[in-house]
Amino acid sequence: MSHYHYGLNTDTRGFVHKFLIESALTSDALLQAVIAFAAYHHAVRSPDGKLQDFLKPYSQAMFLLRNGLATGKPPDVTDLLTMLQLSALEVGIHKHETGII
Repeated sequence: MSHYHYGLNTDTRGFVHKFLIESALTSDALLQAVIAFAAYHHAVRSPDGKLQDFLKPYSQAMFLLRNGLATGKPPDVTDLLTMLQLSALEVGIHKHETGII
């Protein structure tokens, strides 16, 4: 994954690798969301890719995020990053389904 997958022309501050990926290593929900995002992009770009390959980590990320939020503690940065990562994935799916990409 690179900054291009997130629609960024540059990543001079290292958001993707220094912050997002390092944060994913501390949060199972975010890690699964990043894996789902990567699997989706692989499926779309590969001739033998299957869109359903991203569904397991996507579902796991949603499950973990919901359970974490259900505890009643305020969302932290990794929760917010997970929500944004899942939203970015859903935007990509919508664009794919509508023929935009």
